[in-house]
Order: sequence, then structure tokens, then C-alpha cells
Amino acid sequence: MSGKFRVDVLTIFPQAINCLASFGAIKRALRRNLIELNVVNFRDYCLNKHKQVDDTVYGTGDGMLIKVEPIVRALENLGVASPSKDRSYWRVLMGPKGTVLSNSVARDLAKFRRLVVICGHYEGIDDRIRSYIDEEISLGDFILSSGELAAMVLIDAVVRFLPSVIAGESLRDESFQDGLLEGPQWTRPYEFRGQRVPDILRSGDHLKVKEFNLKGKLAFTLWKRPDLFKGIDLLKLKENTGFSLKKLEEIIYEAIWEGLPCRT
Repeated sequence: MSGKFRVDVLTIFPQAINCLASFGAIKRALRRNLIELNVVNFRDYCLNKHKQVDDTVYGTGDGMLIKVEPIVRALENLGVASPSKDRSYWRVLMGPKGTVLSNSVARDLAKFRRLVVICGHYEGIDDRIRSYIDEEISLGDFILSSGELAAMVLIDAVVRFLPSVIAGESLRDESFQDGLLEGPQWTRPYEFRGQRVPDILRSGDHLKVKEFNLKGKLAFTLWKRPDLFKGIDLLKLKENTGFSLKKLEEIIYEAIWEGLPCRT
């Protein structure tokens, strides 16, 4: 992907999204001119006198629903009201009915040159908005009071996969990168209230340390996320670690029977 990655966020609370520029990976990416963050208040596209973006729901009368009109006008002004013919941009609605956000979803979104994110509020958005989006994305089976919160999580997850934002070595060691959780880690002091850092990590034997850390990842995944453990791809793990299939089988066996290498 060449050029600067652009994120357009459509919201009625631009101040919430603007805080993204003040910390973390997004702040670094903006400072290094790797991304452009464009926040659009779609209230500005209301034609009514009082700039009202919501109205009552047909058929129930419960709660307030965001109108489709101002959002579509904002999309038209951005030039993204229709699907991208060359897939240069992708339009996402944050909502509970969508694809659940995962590392693989975030990685795929980072392959576009432009991401358009629509934030819902109140009872949601008039369903006709679906004619103007490419995908709905959810954070999981729970409800947030603000689509902006979900949008911030999505944007942070995506930006981390952009080239040069975070070192490749750091990404490779994180949870979910190879289908496993990140294993236990330690720092100074060597001993704290009787608990010591495993001596193997101070041995200087890089191959043994690598094996030990992989065993920790496997044991953590088995303990915390057995669903992920069942789906381990040995060929992918072989490619990522450099261990032979036979050695991987030995390490997995030891991880199962020895448990977490949490302390000496």
C-alpha cells in the first residue's frame, strides 16, 4: 500500500474521536505523517432548523433513531456514498449486528487506502444506511452507549497493522498473531516476595529461551482459550518459529503436561 492511510470518522461527537490524536500508536502515526484522521460531524449536514439528527422510531415509539439523511449527505460530500470500484476505501458501520472485530479483520482493513467509519448513537441508525456501507463491525455481544467508543477501538486496532507504525518484531510476539495468546513475561526485580524470574530466561541460551517462551504461549492458550488451542495450525507455527514439526509436537506435549512456566 502506497501513500498515506486515511480514516474518515462520521460522528456527532467529534471531540471524542479527536482524543485519539493525543496518545498511543495513532499519535505516533499522525506525527510521522503515516495517517490522516478526518473527523466529520454529520450534524452539520442536517437541513432542519435545529440541526436535529434523530427522530422517533416507526412502529414502536421507543427511543430515538439517527436519521439516514445527514449521514448520506456527509458521505456524498466525502465522495464515498457509492461502493469503491477499485476497493480503495471501505465503509464501516459500528454496530452490534456485524462481524466481530478480530486481529484478522483489523489486518484486512489495513490493506485499504482509506477507511470510513460511521458511529451510531441512541437506538442506532435508520436501517437504510445499509445501502451506503460495505460492512458492519461489532466489538462483541454487549451494548455500548456510544459508537465512538467502538470506532476508537477499531481504528487503533487497524492502524497498528499499517507499515512502519509498529515494529514487525513487536507485532509477531503479540497475542493472536500466530493463533496463540502471548505467554507470561517478567522484568526486574529478579526476585519479588519469593517469586523469581525463571532462570532459563537469564541463561543466554537463545534457542532454549525461544522454546521456553513458546511453551508459555501454548500453556497460556490452553488454560485461557482452549478454543484457540484446538485450532493450532502446526504448519503455520513451524513457519513462524523455525522449529521442526517433531520439535513442535514435543513442545506442545510438554506445555500440556507441565502447565504454565510461571515461576521456578
